[in-house]
Amino acid sequence: MEKETSSDDPQELEIHWSALRNMKSELDQRRDLLTSMESDLAKAHYSNNQISDSFHKCDVDLSKYSELMNQLSNRWRQIQKQIDIRLSDLEKQKQQLTEYQQGRNLMEQWIDNTRKRQETLKTANITDRQTLTDHINQQKALHNEIKSRKDRLDDVLRNADTCATSIKNYELELASYSSGLGTLLNVPVKRTLLQSPASSVRREAGELQTHYIELLTRSSDYYKFLGDLGKNIDELKLRNTRIELLEEQLKRLQDDLENQKQKNGSLEGALANYKMELSQAKNELISVQEVKRTTVMQVNAAKESLDSTQGQMQLLTEELSRIKYQLEEEKRKRMLAEERFTTHQQECDTSTRSRMQELDAVNWIKINLEKSVKDKEHEIERLRMQLEEEERRRQKVESDISKVRTQCTQEISQLKQTYETEIQVSKTTILKVSQQKDEDASQLRQQVDRLTDEKRNLEEELRRQRQSIAVIEMHKSKAEQEASQQMASVNEATRIRTNLELQLRKLQQQRDEENLKLQESNRNSQEKSRQISELEFSLQEEEKKRKALELEFSQLKKAKAELLAKNSTYLETINTLKGAEQEIHITRVELEKQTSEKTKAEQSSARLQSRIRELQCSLDGVEAELDKQKKATQEEFTRRKRMEAELERMTRTCKEHTTTINSLKSVQIEVTNTGRKNEQDIKALQEKLDRSLRRLLPFP
Repeated sequence: MEKETSSDDPQELEIHWSALRNMKSELDQRRDLLTSMESDLAKAHYSNNQISDSFHKCDVDLSKYSELMNQLSNRWRQIQKQIDIRLSDLEKQKQQLTEYQQGRNLMEQWIDNTRKRQETLKTANITDRQTLTDHINQQKALHNEIKSRKDRLDDVLRNADTCATSIKNYELELASYSSGLGTLLNVPVKRTLLQSPASSVRREAGELQTHYIELLTRSSDYYKFLGDLGKNIDELKLRNTRIELLEEQLKRLQDDLENQKQKNGSLEGALANYKMELSQAKNELISVQEVKRTTVMQVNAAKESLDSTQGQMQLLTEELSRIKYQLEEEKRKRMLAEERFTTHQQECDTSTRSRMQELDAVNWIKINLEKSVKDKEHEIERLRMQLEEEERRRQKVESDISKVRTQCTQEISQLKQTYETEIQVSKTTILKVSQQKDEDASQLRQQVDRLTDEKRNLEEELRRQRQSIAVIEMHKSKAEQEASQQMASVNEATRIRTNLELQLRKLQQQRDEENLKLQESNRNSQEKSRQISELEFSLQEEEKKRKALELEFSQLKKAKAELLAKNSTYLETINTLKGAEQEIHITRVELEKQTSEKTKAEQSSARLQSRIRELQCSLDGVEAELDKQKKATQEEFTRRKRMEAELERMTRTCKEHTTTINSLKSVQIEVTNTGRKNEQDIKALQEKLDRSLRRLLPFP
């Protein structure tokens, strides 16, 4: 019993090679038997020639035995030649397979070690910028090392392809020799059908390439992640520096407030010392009225600022209308995408109709061939010879078909690897985006808390200013009560009034500085409002993408159902063709049994050969169509999985944004309740601060 394949184990190849060597040794040992038979036949010829013509000679028997001896010698030489060829091929295969397995084992060990190094780098703790820089350098060196191993991987793949090609050639030679032996002996040779080691070699090479691509992708993604992390740390340092500068400014403001308090204390002492000398309380009252007028002017300025805020609200309304226009534009693009999908479906229908027309043409060709066979029945002898030739060609075509199937399987595995790599990259990108969203949300919360603290500080400062104004009002009332008693000291009171006016001007100047600081705070609030508007816009964009993905996901479900229906139809067709293939096998056995009946066998051989060609063509066409359908189904399945993952990510993002909006709304409500408790005299300024804080929060 002869195997129709080789092995991917060097030890098994060595065993097979040793068996062939033993067979060759046995054959050489029996060479003497063949030589003795040839010498005996020569002696018989000589003896027959020595017999006189009057006696009976054995010329007929000797010619028969001579022919048999020639056939036996030819078969002897062919067997010896075949053993030598197989010994050479097996030795070459063993060398190639050993080289390939050594390279593959080294590559697998390197991939495992490199993967462990990569995982060690990922689990490392990063505490500062210097550690991150060292970590990035290590990852860069590892990534360059992985890329430099691409040449060795290519060498291993080339060795694998060489081994697979050698094994395939060896199998082809075995099949050709077995077929020729069966034809020569007119006896079917029993064969053991085994899986070809070439497919396992190519599969191992494909898995090795997959592991390398996966390792390269992980290294590249982690290297990019470290680069982004370094940028984020630098930005965080800049923000911390800005926060420290703001804290220093706050400390300076607090120091200025303390100095102002000390100055107010000195002014109160001066007023206490000069109470007896105040004689012109009316002039002091006029100065106080001037202060009131200044306050009214400040209130008017606050109203003007409120008008400017309303103008900004109008600008935001215009921005909202622009966003709506962009939404309409996105709807139009989606309609265009649906039209493209309809056009693609129509093209598929046209392709199906063209294939049906080709099938009808093949049927017409089949009818014409049957007619031509009937017309050429007188050439049966020549067709029988052609039948044998076509049988050999069919075997060759079957071997070519097996090669094409193997190649298609490799291409499918490569496509699968490519899609798995893309899915891995998409998952990494989604994880990075979600982390960035979390960081932005936490930063916004910190900014809102900081602005709340600034608002509280401003409220405290306004309360202190109000107390200062109340103290001045109290001093003014006391001065009015003592005005009638202090009329004698007019000149001194005038001097005191001048000093008080100077002090009041200083107070007004300080209040102007505080107003400038308040305006700076308003500008910061507007900047935060702009950032929150951008966040709302990005949230709306994410919502649009989620809806588009849901629509495309439903379309993919419909397409999947259609593909499954087509796949079941093709499977039924394949089962029918398998039955036809069994019928071909049965017919071929019957043809071999009926070879002795010349006339009937020649007539049926032409008919069966035509039937074999037709069924083989149909089988090849359906198998090709099934392969295409499987590829399309796999692509649709992969695309659906990717869309499901994208939809899930969008849903999580929307939930996170909703949670952030709710928390910010609660902060907005607390700030609004606090603002309502302010005094009526600073109501206009307080409303302006509340509007600024509301712009920092998302719209409910």
